[in-house]
Amino acid sequence: MVGRRTGPTRRSTRVRPVCPGVWPDSPRSDGSRLNSARDGIRCPSRSDAARAVAVRDQWIGWTPQARRENLARVVNNSRFLIFPHVRVPHLASHVLGQLARRARADWLDHWGFEPLLLETFVDPRHYAGTCYRAAGWQLLGASSGRGLARPGQSYHSTPRQVWVKALTSDACASLCAAPGSPRS
Repeated sequence: MVGRRTGPTRRSTRVRPVCPGVWPDSPRSDGSRLNSARDGIRCPSRSDAARAVAVRDQWIGWTPQARRENLARVVNNSRFLIFPHVRVPHLASHVLGQLARRARADWLDHWGFEPLLLETFVDPRHYAGTCYRAAGWQLLGASSGRGLARPGQSYHSTPRQVWVKALTSDACASLCAAPGSPRS
């Protein structure tokens, strides 16, 4: 079971359930809890943001200290699945738009703070990221392909496209601000 966050500095290390689970302490399946496959159509899942992504960090413009203190306000769209049997025009961009519109309120309700940015990684060998572009996400560039870094271990992957969706007009400025300041 995933614990309840109390603020942006408390981080969960688990990825939220993909399918068919829902948030363990929620009777609903919407917004940040949009993980249910009950309708057999879609299955997005969110998790903590990647610790360091060069193109994202440059785009935000934050210092290492600001990144450490505000990274919890970045949410990773870690899984996005529309089942192959579903043929609904523009469904993917619609679901991504709904996800972005609901993320701030649902995160505030569930975790006690509002995220400012959504991020995701797309493997260009398999996908073009068209649904993210259609939903208003911004392509920043590519990841390094180094994957998850752990002490004494190396994990190599292929570079992924890095897409972001700002949830407020001043997301970058707020992410760069010190916690407790008027912008944070």
